[in-house]
Order: sequence, then C-alpha cells, then structure tokens
Amino acid sequence: MNANRLGTIKLAVSATALLLGACSNMSGLAGGEQAGRNVLVVADPQLHNVHGLSLKQMAPWADFVSGVAIRPPELNLLAPLVLDHALTDGLKSNPDVLLVLGDLGNIGCSGEIEQFQKILHERPGPLPPVIMAHGNHDTYLMGTLNSYVPADEAPNWKPARMEKSPTPTDESWWDLPTVDTPMQKTGWRDGCYQPGTTSAPMNKSRWLAKYLASLAQWGAVVETPAAGATDGPSTPIRVQATPGTALGKMGYVAEGVWHRPAFGDKAPSKASFTPTYSSYIVQRFDLDKTSTLVIDTSVCLNAGANAAFPITNAGMWGCIGLEQFGTIERMVAQVPADHKLVVASHFPIKWLGPLETLRLVRFLGKRGNWTYLSAHSHDAHSDKRIARGREINMGSTTDWPMEWNIVHYPGGAGVPAAAPVRLGRVQEIGYIHPVDFDDRFEVCRHLAAAEKLAKLDPAVPIKEWMSPSTPADCRIATRADWHTHSSRLAEHVARIHARYRENKDGYRDRVLAIAAAASEAESHEFSLIK
Repeated sequence: MNANRLGTIKLAVSATALLLGACSNMSGLAGGEQAGRNVLVVADPQLHNVHGLSLKQMAPWADFVSGVAIRPPELNLLAPLVLDHALTDGLKSNPDVLLVLGDLGNIGCSGEIEQFQKILHERPGPLPPVIMAHGNHDTYLMGTLNSYVPADEAPNWKPARMEKSPTPTDESWWDLPTVDTPMQKTGWRDGCYQPGTTSAPMNKSRWLAKYLASLAQWGAVVETPAAGATDGPSTPIRVQATPGTALGKMGYVAEGVWHRPAFGDKAPSKASFTPTYSSYIVQRFDLDKTSTLVIDTSVCLNAGANAAFPITNAGMWGCIGLEQFGTIERMVAQVPADHKLVVASHFPIKWLGPLETLRLVRFLGKRGNWTYLSAHSHDAHSDKRIARGREINMGSTTDWPMEWNIVHYPGGAGVPAAAPVRLGRVQEIGYIHPVDFDDRFEVCRHLAAAEKLAKLDPAVPIKEWMSPSTPADCRIATRADWHTHSSRLAEHVARIHARYRENKDGYRDRVLAIAAAASEAESHEFSLIK
C-alpha cells in the first residue's frame, strides 16, 4: 500500500450549498443558441461489486499505477446514489436522449450492469431513450483482460446457446459456483460473487444481448438473421426502430457484427473465447440536423495477460478495428451534408492506438464540422479543437470532480456544447482512510463502512469522516461464512438506500457530502497515469 493510503488523509471540503449549477463552458447555451435539443451524458459510474473476492488487479501495485484500483469503501458504497442524484438533476433539463459513455461496472460483473439498470428503472416518471457506448470495464476483467478463462476442471463452464446462436446471448463462461466449490479458485467468478443472485463475469456477447434487449422498450427491433446464419463464425447485427416510437422519431439505426466463440469439445484452455470481443455495433440517431454516431472503442482482441500487457491491455489502449472502421465510414457517408456530425465513444482519441487515431482524425477532418464526445479519462470536462472539429472529454460520476454533462445540440449553425454539472458538498468534511483493510474479500473491506453509513445521524455535525477498519469478526473460511457476512452487508446497503430515498433530516445531502469527500481524497493519491 502506498504511503498516502497507509497514512491519514485529511481534506478540507469547502462549505457550500449542494452545488448543482453548471460549471464553466456555458457559452454554447446562451442567447440565440437556446433553441435546439439536449442530451444528458453520464459516464464511468463504475458501480463496484462490494460482495466479492478481491482480485490481483485490485492489489496495491495496481492502485499505484491507476489510482482507482482500490477506491475508498464509502465511495464504492455510495456511487450508485451519486449516479441516481446525477440522473435526477440531469433529467430536469428534459433531454431527448440519455447517452451513457460506458463503464457501467468496474470488475466486469453482470450484477454491476443489472444494478445500473435497476437505478434507471426504479426512478419515477418516464425515461428518454437510453443509448449506450460499450466501455472496457463493462466486459473485460477489471477493464483490462479478455484472456482470463475458467480452469480446465471447471464443471459446466460452456455456455449452452452461445456457440450456435445467430445473435448475442446473455451467458457467462462460468456457471454459478456451488457451496462445494473451493473459494479463491474461480478468480473472476469469485470477484463477481453475490450470494442469492446470478451475478457472474461479463463478456461482449452478454453486454450486447443485455443492451439490445434494453432498447426494445423505446421501439428498437433487432433484425432476425436469415436461415443458416450460424453456419459461419459471425452474423451481421442490424437494428431498426419502429416508426412513431421514441427511437423511431430519431431515425435510430444500428449496424454491427456478432462474432461467435469456438468451443467445440475443447477444455477452456484450448477453446477460443476472444472472437466475441471483436463484436461491435455502430449506432446512429438524429436530432434535427445533428446526426450522432455511437461507436465501440473497446474492440480489443489481444488484451491478454502476457508480456505485451502494457501495450495491449484494454484499459490503456482503445481499439476500433478495421471491420468497425468500415461500418463507421459507410454510416458517416449516409449522413446528409447539411447535418452536423457528433461521434460518441468511451475512449478519448488520444487513448486509441496511433494508427487508429490517425485514420479517425483524417477521416473526420475531411468532413469537417464534427464533435467527438468521450469519457474514460475520469478527468474534469475539457474541450479542445482538432482537425476541423473538436473533442469534448467528460468526467466520471464517481471519480473527482464527479460530474455529468448536458450537451446542447443547437438548432442553427452553432456547434454542440457541453455544460458540466458537478457535485458539491453541504459542509466542511475531512476524509480519513481506514488504517487497514482485508485485502482478500471486498465484503469485509466494505462491511464496517456500510454499517456506519446505515446508522449515521445527520443531525450530528461532521468535521472528519473516519473510515472504519475491517471488523475483527469478518473471518471467512467457507462459503457459508461468505454468505453470512454478505447478507449483513446487503442489509446495511438496503438501509442506506432506503434512508437516502426518505431523506429524513437531510440524510441524502450528508451521504452525498461523504461520497464527495472520499472521491476527492482518492484524487489526491499518487498514481503513475494521473
């Protein structure tokens, strides 16, 4: 553990009202530019499974490199509520679209994606269409690897339908573990473990299946593949929207390719998992005379844990791929010449490989009048000019400065502009990291913090929030122990969420302030890539 984490970290959080006004770069929303359409953009909530096993990608050396491999327990516990707050605030702008720029999850678990969907659909009132870009943390192990597979002796590992299906299927490589499965033997699977749920590791097939299914509620229809589509290794993906539906009114279409794995009768170590990671979709929707293409910058086939990891892992290098480039260029050619063009993805341009960066910038530069919306960096909102266009990079709802953006598509000749909105605090709070924590089980690391938050009395002033250490009674020798402690943790989390919704005596503002203090504390820790 680095010195900052081991030591006491105290940060003064300035006394302000809960700041929900937009920050800088508001010029695009002023005066005559008011006419037009709004898009609410959120990115990188990285909802983290707090019930699982800690993985080596969450070890101190990984945190030293990335700075966010081990977030404060309060931040992980409260990130869903910050996201809920961002949506509540952002939807006040009556956006035509909620655009999510990837990294819904953190470890790469189906339970993390499902938590995001639950937050969306437990909200009162209708939602605008939710259009998503795929992020590296959505399907790669801790956002980096696609080469982590079950052990050869793992029972029932093979997905029953995926290999022959003409469309993506919502299946994991891993079956659910039984009580007889030794702990810490299933790696990623144990990282996703949530007793009483079906949470299991993600892959590109699962993400595509979940996402395409979610679009149906706004009118999207996935084209049925022709007979014999399973004869080859891949199948085209085509999506249209029913006229008159929410997506139909925006002319929504999507094209892509689903690449199936090749399992046969082979053991996991001999099977071919990686083809699924070259699957992608390119989406287009139109708001007045602005066409938006949502692309996939995590098509990383070679993201393995080998000697080339520093230059191939899916967390530090975005990937578009030749096949997707062809789809992008064909769909851009269909955009009317008098339309403004917006391209949205998870990765910033500078995080792509050099050859892909060159090809993308040259292609967009020839067209001109383009805007590129990106996330991934977790840095505060930035806006820069490049090759007859511009890139707007947007921050995370979880990591400092905890922002969401209202992107205004003007109806006239102006270009889209983003107004960041950031979470403030209601009082001065210092954050002190726990002195130690269990580095094997996330459930133990989060248990005491969850209990303290669940019992918080908002009437008592707080100058310093001291994060508690791992409770001495959280000792896990069997899966039964794991289930016991996880059930305790789930009860505390449910109480936190219930009190947040009730908001008695200002509980909501208090826990948002604690989340902000923990997030800022994390931002001050040293890492190699900050």
